[in-house]
Order: sequence, then structure tokens, then C-alpha cells
Amino acid sequence: MAAHIRTLKSDEVELFRELRLRAIDDTPQAFVESRKEALSRSAAEWRELAELVAGQPGSVMFVAEEKQRASGFIFGRIDPEERLLGHIGGLWVDRACARRDTADALLESTIHWARSCGLQRLLLMVAGGASVPERVYLNAGFRNTGCTEKMPGATTVEMREMLLEL
Repeated sequence: MAAHIRTLKSDEVELFRELRLRAIDDTPQAFVESRKEALSRSAAEWRELAELVAGQPGSVMFVAEEKQRASGFIFGRIDPEERLLGHIGGLWVDRACARRDTADALLESTIHWARSCGLQRLLLMVAGGASVPERVYLNAGFRNTGCTEKMPGATTVEMREMLLEL
């Protein structure tokens, strides 16, 4: 059964927190903050983050749900300075229900959102050595730009930039 994809509402703070913590537990190398740092956030900080990703014009968070349980997410936002450019971040699918079509559906929802916003390009960073996420992006038409940078706070994780022309 295919995952149901929907947008996160800004008042779904607990769901946002739960998903973020599950993603950090699953792939800690893909996040700048640790579980300990995330758990130290106050309720007000979690509300602010949920509002930032789900309640601001020019930003969206899609959630995948399978069997009444959230199983993945992805973020999209319009660049505040270059209005025809969008950014994707945080694609994560729970390993317990990890299915290629769930990641594809989340990414396709974000691409559709970007097109509906009139964006011309989508940019993202993917952790080097993350072959599965990179393949998902490549299959969706993204290409490596050749630009790399070190993940903040990590000495060994290299991030690769990928671009999709819409």
C-alpha cells in the first residue's frame, strides 16, 4: 500500500518533534544537532521550529503516513533572496517502513509544490556516501553540481550540492 502524503500543519508540534527525533536516531550523521541537543529544546522552541517549516509563506513540510503512522518527511522552502530558487532538506523515511516509493512520493510532492510556486530550480545538499538518498534524487532528475562543503560540526561528513531545473 502506498504512503499517503500530506502537509504538516504548524500546530502539529508533537508530530514534528517525534519525526525529528526519530530521524536523528536513525541517521545521526545527517543532522547537525544531536539527540541530546534536540531533547534540550523547550516546548516554545519546538513550536517555533514547527511554525518555521509548516506555517510560514514559502515553506512546506510533507509527511508520509502508512498504516496510520507517520513514516517520513521532507522540507521545502523558497529562497528569501532568490525568489525563483527553492531548497529541499531533511528527506527521511523510517527504516521500518522504508520503501523507495515513499521517498519518491515525498520528493515528487515537493517538486510539485515548487512548480506550483513558480520556482525554476531546486537545490539541496546530500551527505556524501549516502548512496540511497543520492540515487532517489538522481532518479528524480537532480544532478550533482560539483560543489561540496563540510557538514557544520562534522569533520568527516562531506555534503554534495544537487540541482534540479524545473
